[in-house]
Amino acid sequence: MIKYSDNSIFLASKFKLDKHKRGISYTDALGYSIASENNLKFLTGDKEFKNLNNVEFVK
Repeated sequence: MIKYSDNSIFLASKFKLDKHKRGISYTDALGYSIASENNLKFLTGDKEFKNLNNVEFVK
C-alpha cells in the first residue's frame, strides 16, 4: 500500500503552481508528489514531465 499525507497534498499544490507553464494536472502533480515521498519512480507517458527527477517514461 502506498501512503500519503496532508503534506502530499501540499507538495502537489506547490508542484503544480511551480510548474504551471507545463500544464500538469493536479491529479498528475499529486501522483508525482506521492511517488516522490515514497521513494518511487513516477511512471508516465506525459511529455510535461520531461527532464524532471524521479520520472520513468512508459508507453
